[in-house]
Amino acid sequence: LAAFELAVDARGPLPEIEFDKGLAYVLLGDVEAATTAFQHGTESDDPVVRASSHYALGNLAFDAEDWEGAIAQYTD
Repeated sequence: LAAFELAVDARGPLPEIEFDKGLAYVLLGDVEAATTAFQHGTESDDPVVRASSHYALGNLAFDAEDWEGAIAQYTD
């Protein structure tokens, strides 16, 4: 996470960096921070990053047994 913060300091809060931060937060078990980071990732102009962020949000919703939220994110 420290490396990602350095990247944000150097390049600004890019959605691509936020997506990567979200992955790190998932590994650390911080679902709230991961959700916020992935939500920023959905703002990317890169369709792969955008889709991956929605997929990750779908997985978080699925893990929380939020079936409708998971379906909505997977559809997006």
